[in-house]
Amino acid sequence: MGSRWLARLAVAGAAVTALFVSSPAWANSDISINDGNVPTTAANFDNHECNFGGGPYADSDVWVFVLPSNGGDAGVFLSVTATFDTGSGTTQLSATPPNGGIVNDNGTSKAWIKAPAGWTLTDATASISGTARDPKNGFNLTHTCPATGGNTSPSATASASSPGGNGGSPSGSSTGTVPGTPGTSTSSGGSLPVTGTAVGAFVAVGLLLVAGGVTLIVMRRRRDVTFIS
Repeated sequence: MGSRWLARLAVAGAAVTALFVSSPAWANSDISINDGNVPTTAANFDNHECNFGGGPYADSDVWVFVLPSNGGDAGVFLSVTATFDTGSGTTQLSATPPNGGIVNDNGTSKAWIKAPAGWTLTDATASISGTARDPKNGFNLTHTCPATGGNTSPSATASASSPGGNGGSPSGSSTGTVPGTPGTSTSSGGSLPVTGTAVGAFVAVGLLLVAGGVTLIVMRRRRDVTFIS
């Protein structure tokens, strides 16, 4: 009776492992911004709203992106990287704190990036959980919060400071390296929990259950053999 119970435990552990290893829900995909949204400056974009990133700022623009819903099974942004024409070259900024963030608890998944005023958005890419509703059109630039004054020339540098809000200069690398697991941030700059489930933990639990069940079965059989002899 005990051996049968241990065998069931091993089978249950194997099932847990298989469930979280093979589940297609954990697949990620890479998509690009809707071509109809670029190129544009923040001031020239047709939808202005300052609800993310702490703006408006005197010399910085805030760019807000949205991942269209899949209708009940929407994916979320894992990372977003925007490419800008600075007037003297191109540079990339990522939606990571302190001058960017990803918000997954406010309707559809959104991401924001703060950049010096006057830069032109020419492209953007994102890594998302699951698949996009419309992979061809990817995700959208939903609105911008243009700078209210100060230096708005395209050659504004990333070192320009800004009053209030997050302050400081956008922290982005010209190489555009995208972190594997970006942090998330609210519009006020606070941190949000990183979305998703720790798949590795479930796999480890499943494997431990399998190993424990097999070990106990072997020990039980050895004890039975010794008793009989």
